[in-house]
Amino acid sequence: MKRLFFVLPVLVLVAYACNVLTVADYSQISVPQEAGRKFVEITNEDQVVWGPAVSISGTKATWYTGSMLDISPDGDKLVYIASTAANQKEGNVEVKSTKGGRSSVQRTFGISASNPCFSPDGNSIAFSGYFPGDNKSTICLINTNEGSSIKHLTEAQSGTANSPCFSSDGQKIFYTRGMASQQAPNMPVIWSYSIWSIETNTSITTQYTDGSSPNYVKGDKLLITKANQTTGQGEIWEIDLKSGQETLVLR
Repeated sequence: MKRLFFVLPVLVLVAYACNVLTVADYSQISVPQEAGRKFVEITNEDQVVWGPAVSISGTKATWYTGSMLDISPDGDKLVYIASTAANQKEGNVEVKSTKGGRSSVQRTFGISASNPCFSPDGNSIAFSGYFPGDNKSTICLINTNEGSSIKHLTEAQSGTANSPCFSSDGQKIFYTRGMASQQAPNMPVIWSYSIWSIETNTSITTQYTDGSSPNYVKGDKLLITKANQTTGQGEIWEIDLKSGQETLVLR
């Protein structure tokens, strides 16, 4: 559907098993809990708001799981990724009032950005960005309201960095680091993912465990996703950052 709280581009699902192109009509999807609720349009047709692309092959569906938007701690602002044209490859960080209105503030230009999130005080936005000429994404930090200076936090690190989230005191940003390896030139590229943190003041990085998509939990814990090496299925785990103990939450 085109609107569901914010504008989503129509997602194209490809069913490889029967070679039939299927376009999902999300305007026909509803649940009983939505009855009587009035949805408020936040963005408009002037922007193409980025959403997750879903692909289906046989009985298997895959999609990008990183966050596409975030709400400021005071609930007054929405940060999201959008472009001004359907064929535009770069997605910009946009900030808009949750109370509506047409105006939005574009915080990045010419960068392919994703995974925006607010700092606990709402004054900063962390995101993953591909810069022109770069072949990897880095974790970046920008002021929410003013200025154009972007702080590149993981620029010196190899591999890709995405899915940032702040600790409750705002001193650390947790993220996913992806590393590609290839045993031989004609062999497929294999990706491995691990959870890292970087201190916003000192740029000291710390590696924790394998996994992706960290979400900070009060009490110095993280919820992450892992791939079960035996079944190939995704799982949710909790990590106690103080003790290092990992607990399976959902299989």
